[in-house]
Amino acid sequence: MMIPMFIEYFVDADLCGSVDDCYSTSGAWIQLSGKNTSFPLCWVSKKQTAVSRSTTESETVALADILFLEAIPLAELFSTLLERDVLLRIREDNEACAKVCTAGYSKKLRHLKRVHKINLASVKDQLDREDTELMLVGTKRQKADIFTKSLAGPLWPNALHMLDIFDTYEILKSSAAGLKIGENISNDPNMTLAPPGRNQAHLPGYRKRQKRKPVRVPRYMSPTEE
Repeated sequence: MMIPMFIEYFVDADLCGSVDDCYSTSGAWIQLSGKNTSFPLCWVSKKQTAVSRSTTESETVALADILFLEAIPLAELFSTLLERDVLLRIREDNEACAKVCTAGYSKKLRHLKRVHKINLASVKDQLDREDTELMLVGTKRQKADIFTKSLAGPLWPNALHMLDIFDTYEILKSSAAGLKIGENISNDPNMTLAPPGRNQAHLPGYRKRQKRKPVRVPRYMSPTEE
């Protein structure tokens, strides 16, 4: 039975993310996905080569640039390794960008070829292939968002969760000598982690160190002392 596997390509862009020159930042997350699993292959965070005048333009440049730079070569690599066609599924959160790439032309973006060196017709040719799909994804489900700008508040834990990055440590006690960190063992149903502020004696399996009793060495008397 053939295992359903495909290359999943998340792409995003931050309009005028650079304060110095107003260049946008392209971000991408590429993974090998299956029915119940996923494996990271590549991530990209790079500044674009020209100033974009709209979010649609910056998103289109990011999609086209990283598509030919990373996504298609990875899909061809796994097609060769697995000896069968591997589906390339593009995840985009900007609907206007998706429409432009599907059409292969936009009157407002006709300067892309001259300014950004992006050919929309080549993007459309790739999307017309049977082994390539362009799918819209919600902004909160966009895994590439973390590679385009700094995230604050509730967006940061959500971004880490989407990338399967988890903090497995909690601070148990702090002192002038430094921080004592205990490993999170909450995955074991029989073991629970002590709440912050309590010492390690409350951890299951903790053994209190016993003080060593001083060893008394018997004193031998010399023959003269006898």
